[in-house]
Amino acid sequence: MRSRLKTSDLIPRLLCVVIAVIIWLYVMSNESPDYERTFSGVTVSIENAALLTSESELSVISGYGERADITVTGKKSDLISYSLEDIVPSVDVGGITTPGKHQLAISVTTPDGCTVGSISPTSIEVYIDKIATKTLPVVVNISQVQHEQSITLGVPTPDVTAVTVSGPASVIEAAARAVVDLELGELTTGVTARGTLHVITEDGATVDNPYLTLSQTSVGVTVPVYIEREIPITVGTKYGYFNDDNVRITVLPKSLTVRADPALLEGVESFEIARQSMPEEEMVRALEDLVNSGDLLEILPRRYLAAPLYRKACQSVEQVLAEYHKANPLHAGMKVAALRQKALRGAELKEADAILTAMLRGGTVTAIADRCALPDFRVVLTKRQTALRQKLLDSYRKSGREVPFVDDIYATFPTNERDDCKKVLENLVSCGELVMLTPQLFYHKDVYEEVCALTRDFFEGHPAFTLAEYRDLLGTSRKYALAILEFFDKTKVTKMCFSYVELDSFGCNVKLTGYLLIGHILHSAHDKNLAGTFG
Repeated sequence: MRSRLKTSDLIPRLLCVVIAVIIWLYVMSNESPDYERTFSGVTVSIENAALLTSESELSVISGYGERADITVTGKKSDLISYSLEDIVPSVDVGGITTPGKHQLAISVTTPDGCTVGSISPTSIEVYIDKIATKTLPVVVNISQVQHEQSITLGVPTPDVTAVTVSGPASVIEAAARAVVDLELGELTTGVTARGTLHVITEDGATVDNPYLTLSQTSVGVTVPVYIEREIPITVGTKYGYFNDDNVRITVLPKSLTVRADPALLEGVESFEIARQSMPEEEMVRALEDLVNSGDLLEILPRRYLAAPLYRKACQSVEQVLAEYHKANPLHAGMKVAALRQKALRGAELKEADAILTAMLRGGTVTAIADRCALPDFRVVLTKRQTALRQKLLDSYRKSGREVPFVDDIYATFPTNERDDCKKVLENLVSCGELVMLTPQLFYHKDVYEEVCALTRDFFEGHPAFTLAEYRDLLGTSRKYALAILEFFDKTKVTKMCFSYVELDSFGCNVKLTGYLLIGHILHSAHDKNLAGTFG
């Protein structure tokens, strides 16, 4: 009986021990606060970057995307449920005040109940600097070209003339040009190739910096190829008016020397002139009909341009202006002379101006001073640039005729405003608010108009005068009077001559420099430029 009781009591005791072990194992594996888990490759965030920019005008150049391995301690049941998003390593850049590379310690934010065991690495390197932007000209470098001796290589033309580079200010300052290197091999005809851009300094050294960003990394380049051939001129007849039996036709010159791409001249043996008579009245009516139908555009008296060619010219002008606005957002427009040369290459000066005048009347372009712009283009200034603009205008207006050199004016502004100051000054010149006499001397347009009025009135009683007389008229020192007269000479208003001969105090002949009026002094630089641009 007693033996049976002992046996029956043993089983419950064993069960209790087993249950206790199970409970102990569960507690140790799930509820123990000493369980560790490592989260690998957690992205380190950068805190207070906006504060760094607002207070010190600095930016984080590198340091984003760095990763760390974080080991945390806590309950296993909690740690198993956590993901990488719950573990947040970070560095704080808010206290940095100087540019350069900084080693910052990593701090980790974890959920409640967890503690950080280890961080690897314990810190990361962050590169801090000012972000600067600069417009660089695109230069094409051609190498390893082979061609026949009769072939002439033309000037390579990139599809964009300038690109914008941005990056650390210390690196941007040394950047001078964006170069594309092309190895063309053997050429038999013109080619279009594409190459990768790299930035170089003024001395030709490559700017190799991983933090530079170009507005575009490659450009297309057109490389023309030419040959010269003398091609005879022949005469063909139409409608049976002329033939070998009733007329003898002599052509002078007998041939033309043509310079063109070899592919264009392939198979060309002669130039044929087709002769056809038409009464003048009939021709005038036919031309009027073509103009009225829009097939022709009369750009000058008795000078016509086919509508497709005019549309092509408009597209070329619009493309060139769009690229210019993108590269020079603070300029009111592109100078007409540069626009003619780039967009209407090959056209005569009068023809090019007539085409631009037609575009101006048709609303394809707008004009301000000596510049053209797209009709929807607007210069957008920041709040600081707007304030600088007004400050510069007030300074030049107040200085009158004896203005300081532009470098002296820049020196009156804080160092961090001088880059913007230079850009705003270019804007004022492009808008006609300031007139550039020399690269160092600028006049407010009101002061310039006042000088023009004085000069115009003075010329009425003095067909020629000396520099000293003009200096006394303006009431300025010699350098300002000379700068104005040299500006008038450059713009074909006056002409320097040496027609005066007087006796000095020793009885010797002295040649005096005199100035003659050869042009018309307009009321303002804006009026003058418009007159010179559109006739």
